[in-house]
Amino acid sequence: MEPRERDVAVTYLDREGKAHLVEARVAIMACPKLVARRIVKGIPKDQAAAMGELTYGSYVVANALCAEPIVEASYDTWTNEAPFTDFIVADWVTRTGARGARRRGTRC
Repeated sequence: MEPRERDVAVTYLDREGKAHLVEARVAIMACPKLVARRIVKGIPKDQAAAMGELTYGSYVVANALCAEPIVEASYDTWTNEAPFTDFIVADWVTRTGARGARRRGTRC
């Protein structure tokens, strides 16, 4: 990715490894800074150095299909009592009717 004066140039490789160039008015680089500092041209040296000092850790995301609800209290539930930190109940909004609350003016 190369920001330019009036646009941005993005070069990518297709499945066969052939390079392509796309030009656009705007591009959003949605990736960790450790990746961005290597693929975005023109990042100031001090900013790139600061990005290089960041420490990242990996984590596992898993999906589990349960026969019945585990919790009804909230959408995202945190715990200190298990070998994991939190879980999100995928159908909580549809089961609890939380969509109706939003229509009545409740903000997230």
